[in-house]
Amino acid sequence: MFYCLNKSPDGETSVFINRTMVQRYTTPAEPPVLTMREPKSDPSVFCGPKLKFARAMKHIREVEFLIASRNAEDYYGLTKEMDPETGDNVYRVVIKKPERPDEYSSIIGDAVHNLRCVLDYLVCDLIRSNGNEPGGNSGLPIDKRPYRYKPGRVPKISGVSPKAERILLRLKAGPQINRALYALHMLDIMDKHNTIVTTAAATVDITAKVGIPGFFKGADGNIRVLGPGPGGVPFMVDAGIPAQYRSVFPLANNMEIYRSPAGFLEEISVDVDVVFGRGELTTGAEGLPVVTILLELASLVERTIELLERRAI
Repeated sequence: MFYCLNKSPDGETSVFINRTMVQRYTTPAEPPVLTMREPKSDPSVFCGPKLKFARAMKHIREVEFLIASRNAEDYYGLTKEMDPETGDNVYRVVIKKPERPDEYSSIIGDAVHNLRCVLDYLVCDLIRSNGNEPGGNSGLPIDKRPYRYKPGRVPKISGVSPKAERILLRLKAGPQINRALYALHMLDIMDKHNTIVTTAAATVDITAKVGIPGFFKGADGNIRVLGPGPGGVPFMVDAGIPAQYRSVFPLANNMEIYRSPAGFLEEISVDVDVVFGRGELTTGAEGLPVVTILLELASLVERTIELLERRAI
């Protein structure tokens, strides 16, 4: 049998048996990192939005800490079995005890609401800086789909300067930005009128180690060939995320999450993350990791503050 394990410079790992690729892996992506930036100008500019943003970040960090500090092994286990028909290795997640979404929901709701408030606060401050007073309906309009509004056609931003208006209209016209803004807006509505549904419902981090035939790790930690010796184990190397793996949502007890070819030496580890669940409203965040989405939304809001401070005041 010809066996080859190849690691490319970009972090991709491929396994070949008899010159046929049987498995491919990618390097796990680094989690998003968002740190509070130092003020680059007068802290009194957009004071209200910046205070709201700082409060949102405190809530996000609290959620991040609570999720990271929980021991997922207390809630979930991983089983492996062989498919009697194909011989494939089949991996399933066992739910030992259900998570409690209410532990996170209220904090997530506060973070979302503060981020959404920042956007309306920014518009009201822009109206005041132009010598006008905001009305009860003033704020950043958010629609499900991006539109290229013409100047003077959006009542919610009436009163801002022409320069600020052009920036706000361009901001809303971008498909990716508008999609994120809409997700933030709908999560805020969900929190105000019902509850943000969160649940540990998706396996979002599967990583694998791959064994090399004929190589073993002895009890003394040294690499051995031909045999493991007393207390030895197969030699495994970190491979990454299996390329064919797809996140599972929602996660049910004893659900199959992954399978590998028959006779293939592979060691799987799984981490079940806390994700946004399904609610009465479609937010676009269903099944996605809570902390990742909150940090991405916060990054967008922070960049919006900086953009308007630099170019609209």
